[in-house]
Amino acid sequence: MFESLGTSGFKKSLVLRTLTSAQDLRAVAVSLSARWLDSGEWIDLPEEIAVVAIPVKPNVASDTTAIRKYRYL
Repeated sequence: MFESLGTSGFKKSLVLRTLTSAQDLRAVAVSLSARWLDSGEWIDLPEEIAVVAIPVKPNVASDTTAIRKYRYL
């Protein structure tokens, strides 16, 4: 996953919770550094996490009560 950046990570498990379910996901975590183009200053980005895909369907709401309750989201 991060091979194009010249780094590798370690496997990590995480849980994705939505309004209707929870799913276990396999992920890869790495530590990266990025550099500002104008100043050349480096910034550490500890434990960036990547997954191949997020298994959710867009714009799906199975419960109108949840829509009213979380309208601000």
